[in-house]
Amino acid sequence: MSSMLWRIPLATVVLRVLNAVVFVACGPAPAGARGAGQRDDLLQTGRLALRMTAERGQLAAQPHRTISPALGLRGSTMNAYVRNGLAIACVSVSPAMGHTTVAEDEKAVAALDTQYQKAVEQNDAAAMDRILHDDFVLVTGRGTVQTKADLLKEARDRINVYERQDDRQQKVRVWGDTAVVTALLWAKGTSDGKAFEYKLWFSDTYVRTAKGWRYVFAQASLPLPKTP
Repeated sequence: MSSMLWRIPLATVVLRVLNAVVFVACGPAPAGARGAGQRDDLLQTGRLALRMTAERGQLAAQPHRTISPALGLRGSTMNAYVRNGLAIACVSVSPAMGHTTVAEDEKAVAALDTQYQKAVEQNDAAAMDRILHDDFVLVTGRGTVQTKADLLKEARDRINVYERQDDRQQKVRVWGDTAVVTALLWAKGTSDGKAFEYKLWFSDTYVRTAKGWRYVFAQASLPLPKTP
C-alpha cells in the first residue's frame, strides 16, 4: 500500500476517529428516535468543537500536518484533539442523554422548585446557591431586576424573615433540556422589620446542565388584590 494513502490531514483523521470512538466514550445512545437524534447532536457538537479549534489557529497553523502509520493513534497532537473534542461533545450533550422520561423530569423539577421556595423561607443561602444558575435573573412585577448575587446577599443578611413562603397550583412543563414552573406563591413575614403578606403568580425557568437542573430565570406578577 502506498504511503501516500496515509498522508491525510490531521483534522480529517481526528473527525473520523471521533465518529468511531464517541460511541464508546459517551456510552450507547438511548433507544428510539430521540436517542438517535441525541447521538447526532453529540457527533455534530464534536465536529463543531474541532472546527472551532481549527479556526482559532491551533490546527490551521499547520494545515498540511499529517499522520503517519508509525504514529498510529499515539501522536500527541492527535490524541489531544481527540480528547478535547470528546470532552466538549460529551459535556455539551450528555446531560440530555439520560434515560429519564418527561414525567420524571417534571417530577424532578417540581421537587427542586419546592426545595428552592423552602430555602428562601429559611434564608438558606447555601441551598439557594446550589439550585440557582450562575446567570440567574429575577424580574419582578414592578420591573425590578435581581441577580443570583442579590438574592444570596438578602438571604445571608436576613433582610426578609418569613412566616410562610410556599406555592400552590404548581405546574411543570418540560421541553427537552428546558423546564418552566408556574405556581401561585403565598408569602408572609417581615422585610426590614415591616410586615408583608401577598400572593402572586410566578414562572420559573430551569435548564438541564452537566450538574443537573438549575434555576436560571424567574418572572413574577404584581401582588394579587386582596380578597375579603
